[in-house]
Amino acid sequence: MTEPSTRRFAGIDIGTLTCRLLIADLIPGQSLKELRSDRRILRLGEGVDQTKRLSSAAMDRTITCLQEWQSVINDHHVEATAVVATSAVRDATNRQEFLKRVRREAGFELEVISGDEEARRTLLGIRSGLPTGVTDILALDIGGGSTEFILDRSGQKPIVRSIDIG
Repeated sequence: MTEPSTRRFAGIDIGTLTCRLLIADLIPGQSLKELRSDRRILRLGEGVDQTKRLSSAAMDRTITCLQEWQSVINDHHVEATAVVATSAVRDATNRQEFLKRVRREAGFELEVISGDEEARRTLLGIRSGLPTGVTDILALDIGGGSTEFILDRSGQKPIVRSIDIG
């Protein structure tokens, strides 16, 4: 069981090719303690560049996975869950259909984030894993549907850009 001050969170990242789950405890004064992680190659964005639509088969695969993960999250007594989607859902003309299905069939509220927000969150993740004293960061995140460029220099506002090439 967790200490009273420990909080348990889950995060799900729905990408163009891969979906990721992380369940972790946030212990005050410490970093996150990973309890469970999973990664599935589901190819949600299969064909989106050509058709501008998420296919029924790809949505079905992803929702089945999310239903399984909802059960895992419930078993871990998670306090709050964040679920985000990136390029494929951002670009799909039928994204509202997918969002409704995810809510109805898997019980998640899905946030579709912009490319620049995706880059900003990537930077936060990079920073959290670096040793103290590292001040300058140049990063490139090549995903299945987009690529994020990140330049973070000490004393300056970070520069983040996302392009629709993955």
